[in-house]
Amino acid sequence: MLMAGLLVACIGMLWLSRIEPDTPFLPGLAMPIILLGLGTGAALVPLAITGVAGVASDDAGAASGLVNITHYLGGALGTAVMICIARWTISATIAPNNVRHILAHALSVSATSAAVAFLLALFVTASTMRR
Repeated sequence: MLMAGLLVACIGMLWLSRIEPDTPFLPGLAMPIILLGLGTGAALVPLAITGVAGVASDDAGAASGLVNITHYLGGALGTAVMICIARWTISATIAPNNVRHILAHALSVSATSAAVAFLLALFVTASTMRR
């Protein structure tokens, strides 16, 4: 489920990187966002299970809390970093067409990051199953 979720999220990000200013909301914007949400949601449960697997029952609550706080902290830091990068690269002198290309590039980088996460999860899963 983890691999499928990351793959679906990656497809959603890749689709989002291809939108144009005249792209209609349905299906052009809504469908990739739905795919991104479904993929992320499908990946979170296996990640949470993996985070508490092998932990003693006395420490399960602390491990679960650590998994959740890491998830929220990563989301907040990721958003802050993306905003800082966007603010640094986009200024008032950039034409609107260039902003569109910069946004498409940022979404492509995000899709590439999701693909790397997918491949890393695939590698970790394959190496774990061999043991």
